[in-house]
Amino acid sequence: MRDIRNILSVLLLLGLSYSQGSVTFKVDMQGQTIHEDGVFLMGGPWHSNPQAMEAPEQGETIWSLTLSTDPDGNALSGDYMYKFNNGGSGSYYESIPEACAHGTYGDRMVTVGSDDIVLPPVLWGSCDVALDVVTVTFHVDMSNEFTGESVHIAGTMNGWDPTQNVMSDEDNDGVYTATLELTPGDEHQYKFVNYIGNSLVYEQITGPCVGEG
Repeated sequence: MRDIRNILSVLLLLGLSYSQGSVTFKVDMQGQTIHEDGVFLMGGPWHSNPQAMEAPEQGETIWSLTLSTDPDGNALSGDYMYKFNNGGSGSYYESIPEACAHGTYGDRMVTVGSDDIVLPPVLWGSCDVALDVVTVTFHVDMSNEFTGESVHIAGTMNGWDPTQNVMSDEDNDGVYTATLELTPGDEHQYKFVNYIGNSLVYEQITGPCVGEG
């Protein structure tokens, strides 16, 4: 009878070891300058044991890492705090908004059970899930132009409606900017628009940069 109990105990332990889940962590580093040492999973049990993440393919921005054990070699199970780190040292942690921060140090958190978990990619330092978009910043130098009430950008990305995107010149140097989220691979035509005296004045473009629109 004891032998049977021992066999059952071994089988139970084997079953538990095979039922432990793994976690795939992902972070979208678009808009960030990547440290020469790469991006790491840190925080929580990994604070003193940085885990190097896998770099994305050229032109992509999502770093990933799959783990099935903690730094002590134990199977993952329960709640884990973590943060992403750009460079692998304590001074390069992302800062998480309160809306998704946990614990004393404002970490992210994942709960691990018996199933594998693939976390959605999140934007660095944000609660938001990364969408299949890239951020593009447009610049126009208006320092030698008479500028009206505002400067806008209009194009195929906003239905040629200049009121959708007002540009800004925060440092008053005459260069106006607007940052838009666009889908990778899409082509867009656009023009800058000067709003003068209740009239929308579109720039006149000549030369090789003129599109077919």
